[in-house]
Amino acid sequence: MRSRIRGAAASFALAAVLALVATFTVPSSASAAPRSERFHASFENLVPASTRSATARVSVPQAAVVTGVTVEEDPAPGLTWDVTLCPSGGGECVPVRHGHTGARVAAGVHTLRIAVAATSDLQPGARSAIRGRIVLAADDAAGAGATTAPRPVGTTGGGALATTGASTLPLVLTALATTVVGLLLLLGARRQREDCRGAPHGPVPVVPSIEPGTRRAR
Repeated sequence: MRSRIRGAAASFALAAVLALVATFTVPSSASAAPRSERFHASFENLVPASTRSATARVSVPQAAVVTGVTVEEDPAPGLTWDVTLCPSGGGECVPVRHGHTGARVAAGVHTLRIAVAATSDLQPGARSAIRGRIVLAADDAAGAGATTAPRPVGTTGGGALATTGASTLPLVLTALATTVVGLLLLLGARRQREDCRGAPHGPVPVVPSIEPGTRRAR
């Protein structure tokens, strides 16, 4: 019985160690998760030979690379759209065009500028809109100080990043199985202890039976 209790304690200890290892070996994906920035702008009462624009604030916590760009424009003759992502403190702007990927974006606050220019033959009072999405992923090459071309991580369509690091599923399953074994050993030891407590100790006295009408010999 003591061996079963010791086995149960060892199983629980092993399960705790495996759970702790699984906790510390979870791959850190928070910093590598892709950021999807959506934008939308709509302009009404456009006049010929004019320019209208709108801006939005975009915060980039770490150096990133553009891995996906989707831009949809409402069809309107006589209009030219221009979307750029520029550092608020000054610097080179990144053009935001459909399918244009691989550009690096520095960490910090940026300004997304959406501008539309109307030609002289535009019908007065025209209306148009634009919408899109920019996918930013962590720029590992910039973090390492490399000067080679950016290496986008994940898919250019804005999908999830490829997971790096060891998988913790085997550790979790092993810890779960070890816990189950420990519980079974503990239950078996407890049941054996209860059986031992309920069993009588020492020889059981035998009481002779006396049939009615007979006398016990002296």
